[in-house]
Amino acid sequence: MKKYLFLLLLLPLAGIAQKKDYRVDKMLWQYEKPSAYQYRVDNFAQAQALGDSIVRESGQTPEKPDKEVILLAASLKPEEDMNIIAVSFKANGNITTYTLKGYVQRMMGYLKEVYGNMGTTVSLSTEELTVDGIPFIALHNKIRNESGRAYWTTTFIGEVSGKEFNFTTAYDKEAEGKVIEDSFRASAFRARR
Repeated sequence: MKKYLFLLLLLPLAGIAQKKDYRVDKMLWQYEKPSAYQYRVDNFAQAQALGDSIVRESGQTPEKPDKEVILLAASLKPEEDMNIIAVSFKANGNITTYTLKGYVQRMMGYLKEVYGNMGTTVSLSTEELTVDGIPFIALHNKIRNESGRAYWTTTFIGEVSGKEFNFTTAYDKEAEGKVIEDSFRASAFRARR
């Protein structure tokens, strides 16, 4: 009987154990990834390098690039580059220079130009929200490539502990996107002790 009582007491702790703490300068970000997702460590750096090369080729390279700290990368299926989560932070120079809204507007203009040059149709929208009291702007993209295939990306951008915090996801089913986005909306930020 004592064994069962002990197990019942541990049961609520099982849910707590799935949340992970990630350090963002002087804050802790507490996040629980969707249960079906697996952590990735394979080619996230390659994807970041590809993105950096596209920015360099466009001639819009920042004078002093900021070092980006990758907190996590996860995906539904390890072998696919869809239904993914990528979270990072870096210096907040762009937010300081343009404000959060201004920075997101500049990003929207840049994305319209890049996707237009690729011959890809994109529909962009923004959403202002707060997550655990911290203001964020979500940049939603619905992308339809030349073959007619649609997929979505969403980037939540905010300033956390004086850093630009990015939670980015790409998904090919709206229901999957809701699961991912809801997981971010349920996360928490706490001061480090």
